[in-house]
Order: sequence, then C-alpha cells, then structure tokens
Amino acid sequence: MRYSICVIDDSIKYAATSNDLEDTKLINSVSLKHLLKKKEDWTETSLYNLCEKLVTETNNEGVPIWANVYAFTHPEFYLNSFEEDLFRCDIIVFDWDYTDSPIVDHEALLFEILNKSHAIIHIYTSVEQIDEIKKIITGEKLNKYFENKRLNILQKDSQDSQEQTSHLTLITNIKKLYDENFSFMFGNQLRNITNIALDKILLKLSELHIGETLKFLGSGNQEQVDYDVKQMIGEKIKDNLREDSTLIAFLKSKGITTDICDRLIGLISEKVKVDLLSKKINYPHTATEFTNKEILPIAKELWSYRLYHSPSDDLVRKGDIIRIKNGANYNELYFVITPDCDLTHFWSKTLGYLNIVPMVITAENKDTTGAMVKLIKKAESYNSIKAISTFSNPINNIGGGLLYFPYINIENDLKNFICFPRQISSYHIPMPDGIKNIQEIKKRDKALMYSYFPEYERVTTLSEPFVTPTIESILSTIAGYATPDYPTEIQTDLAENFKTIYT
Repeated sequence: MRYSICVIDDSIKYAATSNDLEDTKLINSVSLKHLLKKKEDWTETSLYNLCEKLVTETNNEGVPIWANVYAFTHPEFYLNSFEEDLFRCDIIVFDWDYTDSPIVDHEALLFEILNKSHAIIHIYTSVEQIDEIKKIITGEKLNKYFENKRLNILQKDSQDSQEQTSHLTLITNIKKLYDENFSFMFGNQLRNITNIALDKILLKLSELHIGETLKFLGSGNQEQVDYDVKQMIGEKIKDNLREDSTLIAFLKSKGITTDICDRLIGLISEKVKVDLLSKKINYPHTATEFTNKEILPIAKELWSYRLYHSPSDDLVRKGDIIRIKNGANYNELYFVITPDCDLTHFWSKTLGYLNIVPMVITAENKDTTGAMVKLIKKAESYNSIKAISTFSNPINNIGGGLLYFPYINIENDLKNFICFPRQISSYHIPMPDGIKNIQEIKKRDKALMYSYFPEYERVTTLSEPFVTPTIESILSTIAGYATPDYPTEIQTDLAENFKTIYT
C-alpha cells in the first residue's frame, strides 16, 4: 500500500525561497527532492529528516512507500489548494508555530481541514507548549477527531539533540493507523477509481455538443435537465465503483467477504451519487433546436449510454441482459430479474434457479417479425400500437404490459428489443462441484458468476434508475412506473420502428 502525505510547515519556506521556488503554492515531490539536496537551507533538522525519509523510503521490493509527498508553508495555502485545485491527500503533518503569521486560529484551521476531508492530521511541532496544544485538540470542537485518532500530536527533537528520532516515531505511528482507519485504508483507492470513472463519463459526453445533450435530457424541462445530468453522471460513477475489479480484489485481500464487499461498495457509491445530486452544476441552460433529422443518431447514442452499462467483471447482476453463446444470433436475449441479494447467495437462496424474461429483437426480417407477431397475437389489442414513452408504460391494451428495450449496442449497432412480463421463466444452474459441500452452502457467500454457466454471456446491463422500476413492472404486471420519459424525437423513432412490424 502506498500513501499520500502532505507536510505543512513554515520552515520549508526558507529552503524554497533560497531556491527561487514560490512558497505560497503546492510543493510537489520533485521540487521537494530538489530542496533536500541542500541541507544547509533547512532551519530544522527534524523537519529535514522527515521529508528526506518520506521521499526516499522504499519497501523490500524497492518500491517507494510514499506514493506522493507534498508540502505547503502555511495551512491557508493548503485550504486554498483544496478548494481551488481539488488537492487531496491521506495524511497531513501539521506544524503549530507560524512565525510570519502571528495570528493563527489553530482550532478553526484544524476543524476546517478535518471536517472537509478524511485526512489524518499529525501535529508535529517544536513548540514547547505541548500541554496547551493538547487542551485545544481535546476541547469540545476537536475532541471527536482526537478520540477517533484522526488528530494526533508529537513533539519534534530539539535542534541540539544528538539523537534525531522523532521523525521515525511519527512515520511508525502513521503506518499503524493503516489497519485502524477505514478511510485511510481505502480512501486513495476509492478516489482514484472515482476519478477514472468520471474521466470515462466526460470522455463519452465530450462527443456531444452541450446543446445536444441538454435537448435530449429532461424533456426540455429546466429543473428536470439539471436532475437528469447529475443523475446520469452519478449512476455512471456508481456503476464504475461497484464493478471495478481492482477495488473488489483489494477489499477481498483485506479479508472482506463477497457479501460485505458488495454492500460496502454499494453504500459508498450511493453516497457519492446522492452527494452529487445535492450539488449545483453551472452550465448554459440552453438546449439547441434542431430541424435536421440527422440529429437522431446523437439522441440514440446518448440514451443508449444513459440506459445501459457494460461491467467488465464476471459477476451476474440484476438487470443483466444475457444471451446464449451461439455465434452471431442476437435475435433473442434474456433479462435477468433475480435480485442482487439472491444472486450474492445464489444456491442458498434460489436453489440454483435464475429468473429471466426473454427479449425479442424488432429487426425487420421475416423470422424475427413472425416470432414477434406470434407473441403479440396472444394479447387482446395488438393492432392498436402507437407511441411508447417508457420501459414500463404498456403499449395501449396489450395484455401483460409489453416492455420495450431500445438502443442495445450489439456489435456497434443499436438494436431494439421487446419482452412480455408474463413470459417470465427460470434457468437452472447446477452448483459447481467445488462448492457442493453443505458447509460451503451455509456460508451463503457464493455469488453467481458467468464462469459457472459458460454457455451464456452478458451483452450489457440496464442501469438505474431504470432497472428497479422495470423489474417491479415485470413482477407485478402493473403499468405506470415512471422510467425514462423520452423526448419527442425518441418517441417518434420508437413508434416508427414498431410500425414496421405490422407493415
């Protein structure tokens, strides 16, 4: 595990200014290594020893232990970078005495830093009033952080001390916290994955003009557009967090079971999404008006991206859209409606039965069209289909609530599918030989993986907030659950697509 650490100490400024380095900004690892070349520029031996150890320490394989080492010369500069540059780190080494700033509200600064981030702060100072400092950090405002070991204190060695060991004690204390603090253990990993997820989302959205995106979200309603943009980004971040194989492997390496791992990531990802929904995003509130029919492919692509995602792991999930591995035959898919809680303990809770609903493609060929007509003729009014606005909105009076799954990406081609909830069925998956022991069953932590039934594969997965109400509609066969309300252009295209079936 590699850590990210930041040293805040005004003594660094003397080394910085001696090397013509701006002392009001972030000092990164490269700059810090350069400053350490001249020990005579450092006024505190303990501080020099600490920084030198941080930038040079490696593990048994020769890999640097400290992934990133940063420095600031004042806590106000740190807070400015936190707000303006989104600077983050796991650990902060905090000096107490700032000689060029006689009026420093230490309590307020510490509270602001601790309240805004998960960072652990170690006060590392040569100030002799250690007892006075302890009174402040154990006071009413900061005591909860002190009790949770997010706020600690250690005195530096005196300048004339022959044994300079306090920096080693500080580093040892920091490493001990690795096994005790959740955010310290997982914070960097989660933040990196979230940033990667956001990069993927922005990369996808960069293909669209802002006016195009706003037009095809929110049905033109201003408040709904705001919500839809954040909802889409929030859900995509959730998807990436819950499906990141590196994060899952990391959690399991710490002894966390599959069940707890899934719940933990689900909790964190939901909090990320909810927090995003509560924030204000500033962007031009102007949707582009289009008259050219060529804009339709953009709308399809955007909604395909919003409706579905493609996990890279082997775990079977509620909302997965699967197919039999039989070459290029995509005429029929299957929608998984078994709940995630049952899939996580598959053979214990379901006795090996995966609940699915068949989906039929709306392609314009005789075989597929004939199969669809046979399905629809079972209903009462199959000849009165008009427009479709949501997944679970029934197509007029067709019995059983016919559901429409548009724009599923099949080999870079967007295909449309339908299903009848009343065709719900199940597929039995025998328990793998390696987990047939009754004790293994009782553990209830054997999740269903695609490797356990290799004759099927995942095509894509329906995203929230659409998958839950869609499954509720299937299970209840009651219409009216609100899932995507498509803009007029999308409704028209779906209706035209459907009409080809009856031509």
